[in-house]
Amino acid sequence: MNRSLRTGVLLGLVLTATLLLTVGIFVIRGARQFVSSSTWVEHTHDVLTALEHVYATVKDVEADQRGYLLTGRLELEQEYLANLPAARAAAAAVAKLVAENPEQSARAAQLQELVEKRLQASLETYTTYKTDGFDQARTKVVGGPGIGLMLQIRDLHKTMATQE
Repeated sequence: MNRSLRTGVLLGLVLTATLLLTVGIFVIRGARQFVSSSTWVEHTHDVLTALEHVYATVKDVEADQRGYLLTGRLELEQEYLANLPAARAAAAAVAKLVAENPEQSARAAQLQELVEKRLQASLETYTTYKTDGFDQARTKVVGGPGIGLMLQIRDLHKTMATQE
């Protein structure tokens, strides 16, 4: 085979190999970016789901307590009491998920504090109902901090969801 023909073929092979290597590098880099983006999308989804769970659980506490106060039904009391630790656990789960983000972490700590205050107000009403009856418990609900705390929890939930 002619020397210049061999040189041309060799040069063509080297250029083809270089092109394939370059394309391969870009494909690998793109795949890594895709995986990284997918991980963040999944994390965001996890945080949003956890936030919804906090809000729903605290609302369940409210609804079960209200139902129990109005009816005195034992199953509602049991649901109410079971949802108290569930609400705390849900708020703690959010804090754990956003621990790497200082701003969201501060909001999560505030969320935990608000949830705890709401649960304490609820427990005070529950205790009043058990010791002093419906009318005193109703007075506590009407004049207590529960509604205001739920509004704060709702607003912080929305802020955290938007920032995520």
